[in-house]
Amino acid sequence: MLDRLKELFFSSFSPVAATKQGAGMTLMTHDAHVIHQIETQADSSEAALISGLWQASSQLTKNKNSILDFAGSSTEGFYAGCLDEEGKYLVYTKYVNQKNPAHLKFLFKKAIHDFREGSLKLIPRANKVDFLFDEISDDEIDQMFQGLEV
Repeated sequence: MLDRLKELFFSSFSPVAATKQGAGMTLMTHDAHVIHQIETQADSSEAALISGLWQASSQLTKNKNSILDFAGSSTEGFYAGCLDEEGKYLVYTKYVNQKNPAHLKFLFKKAIHDFREGSLKLIPRANKVDFLFDEISDDEIDQMFQGLEV
């Protein structure tokens, strides 16, 4: 699954990185484990800071579809977003020397949307309920645990 996740990430986000020089993309887990990078060499401390900011932001807004943005100046900053409903995978771009950061944000949001559309079957939903046994009676359950009483 991880290889497919990287492939989908690359196909969704590499056009953005190619279009916007100076805007590398990083795919990571919510706990700051870097999975894949495009046009950047983010270190673990940077990923940890972005992850912490994302987690704090998502607690305040309760909206996993929002984009966290921070601008250090009019041409430098970062955008971060969540790739799945559970908040397990994050992506961020740290940009420098961008003449139009709003256009980068538009492309970034579109890439997240494209990723989500392509990954509907890749990342399982947490609220999906599968039962190990479809039809089992109380007597059958009692038989399974017979002799295990303490």
